[in-house]
Amino acid sequence: KTDMPEEAVPPRPPEKINTIEELYMTGLRLEQFYNPSYNPEPYYLEALKRDPDDYRVNTALGLMKLKSGYYEQAEKHLQKAVTRITNNYTKPRDGEAYYYLGLCQKFQENNDEAYKNLYQATWSQSFHSAAYYQLAELACLKQNYSEAIQHLDRSLSTNINHTKASNLKAALLRLTGKPELAIELASSVRE
Repeated sequence: KTDMPEEAVPPRPPEKINTIEELYMTGLRLEQFYNPSYNPEPYYLEALKRDPDDYRVNTALGLMKLKSGYYEQAEKHLQKAVTRITNNYTKPRDGEAYYYLGLCQKFQENNDEAYKNLYQATWSQSFHSAAYYQLAELACLKQNYSEAIQHLDRSLSTNINHTKASNLKAALLRLTGKPELAIELASSVRE
C-alpha cells in the first residue's frame, strides 16, 4: 500500500520567511507549480530587500521578467546576477545568467553586448548548444554566414537533435551555394 503524499501547504507571507534561500525556493516552487492565487515575485523582492545582489534571486527574477517581455527590468536583474557571480574574477559554475542576459540584450537589439554575454554562456555545458545557436542568429543578422555555420556546428556538437540549428544550417548551406548538403541535412532532419 502506498501512503498518500502530504497535502500541499500554502506558503507563508514573504516577510514571515526567515532566510533568503527559503524565499528563493518558495518563489521557484510557485513558478513551477503555477497557482493564480500566489505570485512568486513578492518572495523574490523580499529576498532582494535582504540581499540586493543575490545571484539566484536576481537570475530567477530576471528570467521571469524576460519571459514577460520586460526586457529593461530583466537586464538589470541579470546584470546584477552576472556581476555577483563573477566578483573577484570568479568563473561561474554555469552560464545561466550570461545566457539570459545575452538573450535579453538580443531582444533589445543590443547585439554587441548580447554577443559577449552569449559567448560567455557557451563554456557552460548546459547552455553550450543554445548559446551557439543564438550567436549564429546574430551572425546571420550581419550576413556573416560562414561564421553562423561555424556557430551552428558547435551548437550541434553538443545537441545533434537541435532541430532549429539544423534547419538554420540547411538554409545557410543553400544560401552559400551548397544545395546538395542543404538537401541532405534537411532530409535527415525530416526523418
